[in-house]
Amino acid sequence: MVAANAPIDGFGVGGALSTVSDAPALGAIYKLVEIERGGVNVPIMKLSPGKQSYPGRKQVWRRVELGIASGDTIDLDNRPGPDGAQPLLERVMADGRRTRVTPPLAELRARGRTRIAELPAAVRSVRDAAPYPVRLGAGVRETIDRLTHGRAAPSPL
Repeated sequence: MVAANAPIDGFGVGGALSTVSDAPALGAIYKLVEIERGGVNVPIMKLSPGKQSYPGRKQVWRRVELGIASGDTIDLDNRPGPDGAQPLLERVMADGRRTRVTPPLAELRARGRTRIAELPAAVRSVRDAAPYPVRLGAGVRETIDRLTHGRAAPSPL
């Protein structure tokens, strides 16, 4: 991959090789949603049953009414959010470098507590939590449609 000039700036080993059984690693899955082809970013999606992904670089927009979150919308990051919605995602890395100074831990903790407190109490419940409304924006839906119906669809990796 390095010899082929793949855009890789780091390597790692699997959790089984890097952790011990009494201190297991956090499980995570990475889903590729965009690749660069000929200098152009192209959205892609996985189509395997049960493993589908939403294509393209995204932003999450939250609507808050009277201090309580009423729902989120996931859309492409180049699309405007719904009226009155706040963007939740911030770019913190670009080209392997931080794009801004990391806020102090106390500030991050306060921001996290504020975001949790704005969720409806029924959503925060430990038992029988209510579902939280999350919608796909038009940009994501249109991209899924284009990729699944073959109109100039790039092949997934």
